[in-house]
Amino acid sequence: MKASLLNFFVVRGLLGINMPVAFQICHESQFNSIPLLFYGDRKSWQWDYLKQKVMPTSIITTDDLREFKIELLEEIKSLMEKQSEGTLKKYLKSADVMEYLQVSPGTLQNLRNNGTLPYTKIGGIIYYETAAILRVMDQNKVQHNIGFGR
Repeated sequence: MKASLLNFFVVRGLLGINMPVAFQICHESQFNSIPLLFYGDRKSWQWDYLKQKVMPTSIITTDDLREFKIELLEEIKSLMEKQSEGTLKKYLKSADVMEYLQVSPGTLQNLRNNGTLPYTKIGGIIYYETAAILRVMDQNKVQHNIGFGR
């Protein structure tokens, strides 16, 4: 099943996502959605026009829905993988590091003061190199033995 309008509204409605994201999912996938939907929503004249001009009448079976679900999940997964690549910046500010490491401001200051976490200070703003944070995390990785109390 390669219906374009139906895919857009199913993606948007069932997943509860906004129009640009739904459009991106449909547009970047093999569903070939129609860009006209991006510029308007279900206003009566637009919806009637689209139903008459674009949407052919077809019967959707449960097999079609299963196939669509699998295709949709694969597309969402690939988009999320694309988006997750390169999400970390080269340098992070203190607030970003605290969120990433899930530590308090005091703990972050202690990591700076005792030399555990290298940093750069420019004009009162402290920056941390992402690679250095990951390196510190790897260096402090604890390997536990399987036994208890050892």
